[in-house]
Amino acid sequence: MRTDDNMSQNVRDFLEGPAASLAFPRTALVDQRVSSDYLELLRQPRPAVDNSLVCPVGTLRELQISEHVRVRVYVPEGSGPWPTLIYYHGGGWVTGDLDMHDLTCRLLASRSQLVVVNVDYRLAPETTFPGPFLDAYEALEWTYEHIEEYGGRSDSISVAGSSAGANLAAAVTLKARDDRGPAIAVQVLICPVTDSSQSTDSYRRNGEGLYIDRWQMQWFWDSYIPDPADRSSAYASPAHAESLEDLPPAIVVVAGLDPLVDEGLEYAARLEREANGATVWTYPGQIHGFMGLIGVLNDAKPAVERLADALAQRLHR
Repeated sequence: MRTDDNMSQNVRDFLEGPAASLAFPRTALVDQRVSSDYLELLRQPRPAVDNSLVCPVGTLRELQISEHVRVRVYVPEGSGPWPTLIYYHGGGWVTGDLDMHDLTCRLLASRSQLVVVNVDYRLAPETTFPGPFLDAYEALEWTYEHIEEYGGRSDSISVAGSSAGANLAAAVTLKARDDRGPAIAVQVLICPVTDSSQSTDSYRRNGEGLYIDRWQMQWFWDSYIPDPADRSSAYASPAHAESLEDLPPAIVVVAGLDPLVDEGLEYAARLEREANGATVWTYPGQIHGFMGLIGVLNDAKPAVERLADALAQRLHR
């Protein structure tokens, strides 16, 4: 495990414990059996959640909105209609489900007074690009057409995601602009994957011993988009978009000890220059995907609460 002056004991304990058990075997890049075994490890059922961490909401519905896409809709207590937030889970496009960020979605719905749509999309390598991306966009279209039935506002839809989910959120926002699809009020990109090139300095600086490493990210890309030539699409690598003009305001959250921190900051800088602005929150001593680890990492819940308050301030106008 690599240490850092900014790293708390809480983060060190996580890296030495739960994270170490999921360390990426580099031979998975060249050995299909090792790759399959590692994927099976990542997809093992998660431990039961401590009930004290579960934030109550008014109502909760699970819906199969199409052949491939399932959603969990969180409706806050009280009477709406409320602004709507679509949330895409992380997991490197190869793992994750509706439970992965359930605590996050509950907290956002309750504290922000938003209807939150948690999206379960198809996973790689069984379904490669553009399948998961198209599922993500389908969830946006369904939300626009149906969310008023659940107390949400179709005229105030935002998107959010963590890691690979942030990649999908950014890509969905681009497609909605390009196709004149549903308007998106705010995009929230948490530790986003924006560039398949893996060429930033933070891949060298933070590329080993900090929860995810550069080899694991290579495996994620190889699983999601096997042909490197296809990764140049802006819907695969949003940083490759020719222009970010007319995109909605963004909140970009980055972790200082993340291999992806530089690409997140670079994408935020482009959004600030070309689009309608970007607010950047940097957590110097944190690791990739920390906000999804409520009850594990001490910074996770306060960061989600901060996001909830920011969204409430922006969207309840």
